[in-house]
Amino acid sequence: NPQQNPNVVAGTFLLNNHYACILFNSSAEKSFISSAFTPFIDIAPTSLNTSYEVELADGKVADEKKLDDIRVVRDFLEVFPDDLSGLPPVREIEFRIDLIPGALPVVKSPYRLAPSEMSELSSQLKELQEKGFIRPSHSPWGAPVLFVKKKDGAMRMCIDNGELNKLTIKNRYPLPRIDDLFVQLQ
Repeated sequence: NPQQNPNVVAGTFLLNNHYACILFNSSAEKSFISSAFTPFIDIAPTSLNTSYEVELADGKVADEKKLDDIRVVRDFLEVFPDDLSGLPPVREIEFRIDLIPGALPVVKSPYRLAPSEMSELSSQLKELQEKGFIRPSHSPWGAPVLFVKKKDGAMRMCIDNGELNKLTIKNRYPLPRIDDLFVQLQ
């Protein structure tokens, strides 16, 4: 029981910007963390020769949490599809990028890609086109792509929009500080 043991601390903490319910026991021989958090920390999971039954601080046996276990997901299943099949429907408000007046189209030469990256590019473009996320274009605008290796070894396609970003009108607005909002409420 964490309340009765001075060596045990229980609580919800931010672990690399993700909330985790953690039970710290300084006298324990082993520490466990959900495999869902392994991508956020720099520790590779280790297989154990023995099995352990892990209990939560409230005495319940912990199960692997599924997406359907989250109440908001259950209440709005249509918003959380298993796979995106295409672009979202047309909405009342259309997204646009405002450019500085007189901006001319930017086209940048592609980066040199390794043969494996060219193959991955072809594969990802084909998949995106089949799903309806992209279509062939004859736009005068162009940006190079590059690949970044994910922790699982897969390749993430990234688009270098640096030159386009230089021509956009910034429409960001600073969020108010919480203490300033409290002062306004008083």
